[in-house]
Amino acid sequence: MDSANLEGYMSRKIVLCCDAEVITLEKEHCYAMQGKTPIDKLSMLVSGRIRVTVDGEFLHYIFPLQFLDSPEWDSLRPTEEGIFQVTLTAETDCRYVAWRRKKLYLLFAKHRFISRLFSILIGSDIADKLYALNDRVHVGKGLRYDIRLPNFYQVAVPGTPKVQPAEQLVSNSRQKFTNIANCDSSKK
Repeated sequence: MDSANLEGYMSRKIVLCCDAEVITLEKEHCYAMQGKTPIDKLSMLVSGRIRVTVDGEFLHYIFPLQFLDSPEWDSLRPTEEGIFQVTLTAETDCRYVAWRRKKLYLLFAKHRFISRLFSILIGSDIADKLYALNDRVHVGKGLRYDIRLPNFYQVAVPGTPKVQPAEQLVSNSRQKFTNIANCDSSKK
């Protein structure tokens, strides 16, 4: 099978797996509700814009050709069940395609290439969403905070234990290394 035929074959398999159905979501209707909606599918937005909130606080938008539920999908093993930790609301009239979890996992089991393709697409989608969150976090005085830093959690959630400053961590590491080195030299 040449590459053009293979591409067409794989495309048909992916489309058939979502039952070739494009679903409409009207403005201000919810795709998922925090703490209520089960994670039972993977969906990609075709048109419109979705607002993502947690406890009523805005997190980010989902735009066309982004997955609606990639973090939720990635957080569960194939045999696990879960519920959304965010609310997804249509900010405009939207259209999306959806694949049922079980059907998609069956497709992945038969076609490793499709499984790898989705894995890469989902990972990229999650990274884009993390960067969108990163752009929203400000410490003050015009400074932005990088969510990849280990002490982001401390800033985001008040009352959590303080993380040691970098200088103290380096100092402690040097002390531990010195102690280890001293132990090794005493054994000679």
